[in-house]
Amino acid sequence: MKVQIKVHNSEILQISIAQSSRILGVHITPALLLKSQFEVMQKKVNEAVVKLSAVEMNHHQAAMYYNIYMLTSVYFGSGIIELSKEQEKEIMKMTEPVLLRKLGLSINFPRTVMYEAHNMLGLGFMKPRTMIAAHMIKIHLGNMRLEMNTSVLIQLLKEYNVVESGIENEIVK
Repeated sequence: MKVQIKVHNSEILQISIAQSSRILGVHITPALLLKSQFEVMQKKVNEAVVKLSAVEMNHHQAAMYYNIYMLTSVYFGSGIIELSKEQEKEIMKMTEPVLLRKLGLSINFPRTVMYEAHNMLGLGFMKPRTMIAAHMIKIHLGNMRLEMNTSVLIQLLKEYNVVESGIENEIVK
């Protein structure tokens, strides 16, 4: 049964519960499933990989392209969507071989060195899940300054961690 709804001569479209719609930049179904958002994310990363492989650039430019362009296409909407380890592996399978070639490294280059911090003698690249976590922490720290339920909860968790850890000074101010 199809229901027709009209408001001020504008018809509201009825969509299937499995069909996704773009709402505030995030693709989501009426059943609140974000599978289509991951598919959009995969498509953006794939387009970025194609561009990276097609363009002539030096090692520094390739690293900047990865950190600035490729990872931002992953973490957009990260306040809503989280990547599973399997989804991250799918994305990494697309990006790693091309990035390593652009950096002049073997495809068999150790991934632990690739994602280790510079001060630990690594290349300092971030994995998508790490980038998303950092972005979510940034959002939550921004919310701490607001007088909302979320900020009160974050304040309580922060105070609990200070007491639990035995550290007198606050770690995050």
